[in-house]
Amino acid sequence: MAHINDSLCYEILLLDHSAEMTNFSLTIMDSSVNITKEQSYFKTFNSQDYIKIIAYVIVIVGGLLGNISVILTVALNRSMRTTINYYVANLAVADALICMICMGAHLLMTLTRPVYALGGFMCKFNPFMQMTCLTSSVLTLSAISCDRFMAIMFPLHVRITKQRTSIVMQVVWILSIIVSIPFLLVKKHEVYEFQDFVQPVCTERWPMDSYYDEKAGHCDSVEKYRSTYYLMVSITLYFLPIFIMITAYSLILWKLWISEVPGERHAANINVQYRARKKVIKMVLVVLIAFILCWTPMQSVILSSAFGAANTINSYWYEDFTFFSYYIAYANSFMNPIIYGGFNKTFREGFCIVLRCGFRRERFGRPRLDGSSRVLTNSLTNTSPFLKSIRTRSRMTFTTGVTSSPSRYASRTINGANKTASQKSNNIEMKPFQPHKDVEVAPSLKDTCVSILDEKELL
Repeated sequence: MAHINDSLCYEILLLDHSAEMTNFSLTIMDSSVNITKEQSYFKTFNSQDYIKIIAYVIVIVGGLLGNISVILTVALNRSMRTTINYYVANLAVADALICMICMGAHLLMTLTRPVYALGGFMCKFNPFMQMTCLTSSVLTLSAISCDRFMAIMFPLHVRITKQRTSIVMQVVWILSIIVSIPFLLVKKHEVYEFQDFVQPVCTERWPMDSYYDEKAGHCDSVEKYRSTYYLMVSITLYFLPIFIMITAYSLILWKLWISEVPGERHAANINVQYRARKKVIKMVLVVLIAFILCWTPMQSVILSSAFGAANTINSYWYEDFTFFSYYIAYANSFMNPIIYGGFNKTFREGFCIVLRCGFRRERFGRPRLDGSSRVLTNSLTNTSPFLKSIRTRSRMTFTTGVTSSPSRYASRTINGANKTASQKSNNIEMKPFQPHKDVEVAPSLKDTCVSILDEKELL
């Protein structure tokens, strides 16, 4: 097997196939050539095409509404601006871009295949944005699992700051852009002009390594970088994230299962603990199963296009499978706001605040009470000495951190015998601990995203 230059190998190929080339004329032009022949880019739609259109419209509209709701919930609600919610908002940005740019372009390419009707700019820009957004979405999912892993496994040793979260998100987008840059270089928009029709296509032109096979008696060409690139993409988008997520969530479940919250051995708390852990297990399974189901078909397409046989890639069933694999991968952008937002109680409340459902709130604060409720509340707090006593003890607990004996303060305050003692207690100027505004205090097991006592869901 002797290596020769590309030009000589190309001449040999022309001589070998000169007989076949006499049946038609083929002219390859760049994207600047104007197509003068009248033709319709859209083929005649059948029932299968209409099903594809409806399926894509549902995912696009639902994905945009869900992801924009997540972004607005985090942006407009100050109480939602935590490190984990910043990751979820970053995920929503990537998924919203997928719904706006990638899904519509892929549907149009499917309906006009084999003709590429989007032009030279979209031939480069669409795959670049597609790879950038998909990589950012997947890496953000991995970052969420790592963030929860560090918060739960090392609650006292890891400082989770918004600045660190911002750096991680910037690194995610930079890596996503770097991974996608090759598409700007290898994607080419070409126009094939036959005797009776013109066909614009968007193809890939990787550097070729040409050689002459002496045994076979003809030239062969190998795209030496294409297989390496797609293998790297599969590792980045699939195998590495699955390994990170399975490892992180498995250790989180193990930590929660062996850990005990004070008082959870009491009979009254056993059922609460069991229900909370059951919710966590369901949440983790939903995250992992959704990711694996949505991304496995697409990875099989990527690997088969890089290493598979040509007869398999050009078959009709493979074209339908490719459409399904891309559709289900894009559908993950529709599922993410449901998984990370809809299943979480805090996000559900945030959705209601943004949409003003149920009640009105001022600047996302407390619910506004109507007139009757305010009168009833004022009458109770102003006339009941017992409630005054409870309010006094609540202030004592907040300012000093020590809860006084109920019998000591309640009885004396009701009888009016020791009002000066409570007044002196209220004059103690002790402020509660306030962490730095940029630091999210590492939670203990009780205060993490999974609270056994509060039954909060895992993000």
